[in-house]
Amino acid sequence: MKYKFSGFILDPNLRQLSYKNKPVYLTKKCYDLLDYFLKNPNEAVTREQLVEHVWSGRIVTDNTIDQCISKLRKTLNNECQGDYIKSVYAQGVRFIPDVITTNKTHQNHTTKLLSIKKEQWILVFALVVVTGFLFYFYNHNRKSDVSITQTVKNSPVAVSVVTVQSTSKDAPHNNQWFFDGGSVYLHNMLSKSEAIKLVNPKIINTKNSNTQKTVIDLLNKKKLDLAVVNDFAYDGEFYTAHTILRNQNGIIEKKLFKATKITQLMTEVSNWVLDTAALANLSVSSILENQDLSTNEFSLQSYMHAMSAQLKGNSKKAIVFLESAVEQDPEFKQAWYELAIAYRKQGNYKKSLAILNSIQGSSDYLAYKIAMVKGHTYDGMNKYQNALAAYQQSYSIVKGLGNDDKVAAIWVSQAITYINLENFVKSRELLDKALQLTNPESQAHFYGVIMNNYAKLEKAQHNYSEASEFTNKAIKAFIKSGDKRYEMQAKTRLSSLLIQLGYLIQAEELAKESLIYAKQQEQLRSISSNHFKLATIYHAIGMFQQSKQHWLAALELNKTLDIPIERATIFEYLIDLHLTFNKLNEVELYLTQLSELRKKNSAKRINTILKRAELKYALASKNSQKAESVITTVDEQSIISLYYGDLSLLKNSLIAAENHYLKALQEASQTSDYLKIVQVMNRLNKLYLQTDNLSIEKADNNIVLIEQYNPVAYPYLKYKAMLYYKQGKKIKAISLLQELKLKANDFWQVEDQLLLEKYQLQ
Repeated sequence: MKYKFSGFILDPNLRQLSYKNKPVYLTKKCYDLLDYFLKNPNEAVTREQLVEHVWSGRIVTDNTIDQCISKLRKTLNNECQGDYIKSVYAQGVRFIPDVITTNKTHQNHTTKLLSIKKEQWILVFALVVVTGFLFYFYNHNRKSDVSITQTVKNSPVAVSVVTVQSTSKDAPHNNQWFFDGGSVYLHNMLSKSEAIKLVNPKIINTKNSNTQKTVIDLLNKKKLDLAVVNDFAYDGEFYTAHTILRNQNGIIEKKLFKATKITQLMTEVSNWVLDTAALANLSVSSILENQDLSTNEFSLQSYMHAMSAQLKGNSKKAIVFLESAVEQDPEFKQAWYELAIAYRKQGNYKKSLAILNSIQGSSDYLAYKIAMVKGHTYDGMNKYQNALAAYQQSYSIVKGLGNDDKVAAIWVSQAITYINLENFVKSRELLDKALQLTNPESQAHFYGVIMNNYAKLEKAQHNYSEASEFTNKAIKAFIKSGDKRYEMQAKTRLSSLLIQLGYLIQAEELAKESLIYAKQQEQLRSISSNHFKLATIYHAIGMFQQSKQHWLAALELNKTLDIPIERATIFEYLIDLHLTFNKLNEVELYLTQLSELRKKNSAKRINTILKRAELKYALASKNSQKAESVITTVDEQSIISLYYGDLSLLKNSLIAAENHYLKALQEASQTSDYLKIVQVMNRLNKLYLQTDNLSIEKADNNIVLIEQYNPVAYPYLKYKAMLYYKQGKKIKAISLLQELKLKANDFWQVEDQLLLEKYQLQ
């Protein structure tokens, strides 16, 4: 069946819209919107219906819906001026053209019948649900109130370990490794108590003149029962802990602990916390007989040094200390577990998995975490079925503990795996289930994590606008929870999404803010990530020197981080940067380094990056024979049409080049990646404007369409000026080139200046 309206034809089988036999390019969401309008012509459609049928019930703002409607209106009007979508006060919107479909009468009749049946079934289902609820409520309330009382009485106490540097002038000298590591280790010790529900530790590395206010805010935001506030220090002889136990009403008790051994200090603090909170009778033995931790002094020191390095994002340094820790105490299971995580962060998945499989006889709490990290590691290895099996193992460990938080964490991890498997329906189902177990007020941090993964789900489907909305929700949640680190990580991700949507100024602001924070906290991975963002932005707007500085800064950091795939990515971007100016000697230098890296590391992604870089170099050096041989080895369907277009253009096969570019544009238009769409459309502009006058109309249409994708000034304004000149609009052409000269930054080169002077002289 096809839909016809106002000279347009929409073919659902091909998911293609055309006007007078010419393809009309729609984004995925615009296509879905038009498809729904055509199935409901001349009917008032509410926003709720659009959310349900076009956005599949996802959370979207009115602004998102309005933008999509506006974009669809503009696309249709670019082909044929007319009224297509009309707002109906208090009812919604209406698609007003006459729509002709095959088998229309039968379709409308069937639709009405289905609608009646659907309403009847909804009524029956509602009656069944209400009856079942009343039955459950009646029987549930016949039970003794004792079970309810016992449940409340035996509920775990929500506790967080908070570590804040002392501002007292006479406080012992603080060693950062013990300050960071002590907080993590105390958290590990207390986590063994069934009477405590541990919330992630809060470590404040900068001096805070109002510690108690910070803690009260934390208690309120996270709905905690207790906070264990510490200031750990080591003066070379004694380990000390200034510890305060408090709740929302005030300080319960405080004490100064001092010992010559880490185990002695941590055990005293743990027992004091449990005893003061009247929980000791339930959990002292599990603390003292912990099989996951260590009593070896040197092993513990190494472990704490490692945790301090991990908190700063330096997993390479952490590995050195963790290997020392397990060498001193081979039974230190928590250290083995952290070592596996550090190797995973380095991209050494096989080493990580080998360690995880070797840890035997750990507590249920650690066994659960090991199974979860196995799942994350298998995910990194693209072994998704193994990942799902590992998550199922973690679920079997916690399902009898009644811990909804851990169950929700498992569902979120499974959702990520299903995103990787492109099973988006299952992924959304799991995220929805996790969301039902999460209180956005008292669990703002985890709510933010879920929003982040909704964003990841949307990004995987190339819905970047929706992904940015979920990321904004995550940022607000992390701000509410006081998790500054996660807030900045989310802002870094939002920066990436905004780059793809073409909002480069906003993206730059976020990346700069995140970079400053990452440097303050010495978070190397985050520092590197934000260098990536800023380098990409500055390249797009022609600030090449700044772009190169950020790439080189990221490359220097990689010497410490030692992540081969990231290093390969940096080499490729540096290659792209120098190809812009046709500096082939420097391109060859980075290409050689990339080839050497590939010899040392056989990862598939590195090989893909190398082949792509070799192809771009062959095209830039006008070596069509080399390009033809390399292009068959590039295993990336999403961009291969673009490169085939470049190759055809190099061989002066203009019709073939246009066909390849049009195919690339059709593929890119199914996404919301504006940078990619603009990249392809600019290729078409270049092609049309260097050929005969018959292509001027195509260039005109293309330049009008490109405006909706937030194109950067260069080369968009240059092509627009060239079009004006060919149309005889010389003043407009000169004016645009002069405007571009102010905006193009390093893009403005000799050939552009000569083009401007040529237009001025003629």
